[in-house]
Amino acid sequence: MIRTFTPDSLLMLFTALGVVVAVRLRVWSRQALDGPSRLDPEESLTGLVRVMCIGFLALCLASAVAMHYLGDNLNDPRATIGQTMAQAVTVVVMVVAGKLVRGSQTRGIGWEAKPDRIVQGLRAAIIGCCVALPATVWTNAATEMFLRRFAPNIERIHPLIKAMHENNSPAMRIWVAISAVVTAPLWEELFFRGYLQTALRGFTRRPWLGLLLASAAFAAVHPAWSWPAIFVLALCLGYAYERTGNLWTCILMHAIFNGTELMLSRVSG
Repeated sequence: MIRTFTPDSLLMLFTALGVVVAVRLRVWSRQALDGPSRLDPEESLTGLVRVMCIGFLALCLASAVAMHYLGDNLNDPRATIGQTMAQAVTVVVMVVAGKLVRGSQTRGIGWEAKPDRIVQGLRAAIIGCCVALPATVWTNAATEMFLRRFAPNIERIHPLIKAMHENNSPAMRIWVAISAVVTAPLWEELFFRGYLQTALRGFTRRPWLGLLLASAAFAAVHPAWSWPAIFVLALCLGYAYERTGNLWTCILMHAIFNGTELMLSRVSG
């Protein structure tokens, strides 16, 4: 008889792999976060803060324009297109602002568009996902158990996934996938890891503290029911960034996580 793996057995297998990888990498070691600095010795944090403010304002303005012209009903593919475009515009604005505000001679934040850097980031992202995915899944499962017991009426589904279920057209699936796997990982990692975590690390002089604060901020912009799982995911993303100094690692880890979530939501219906 041919035995097939159940989702639970696959999760247990993947969790065991994650534990092995975590032990191998010694993720609990404080020295592991002593990765490459993203700031020049004499560079002020003012430039980072200014770029973050510009990026935040760009996102707000682009989102407002998109909602005005394309609507805010996520069941309509046009609204999803608008959200995706707003995220893409934010990335472009932050890249340009980073060059203008910080100057071309300042140390980069680790996302140079070079093939070798992207390949290195992909390798690290695959390894990182072995830890991040099971850790996030288990945290989400524990949160689900708690919410079912104490807050059963809270809706626990991401707005984009809900919209995709309610409007299962090809256009909706395509734009949700682009938003989740491309534009969202780009702007969120650029803002929260590339600039915010770098600024907090420079301000506190403590990589772990900067990582915790940036992860809390990242979780706070997501729906409240998802805070525990998103915080754990953010810790994994921020840890990978501190250890490698390569923002592509975080971007690709984030894209893999979102893509996996989308596929699971499609399978589960």
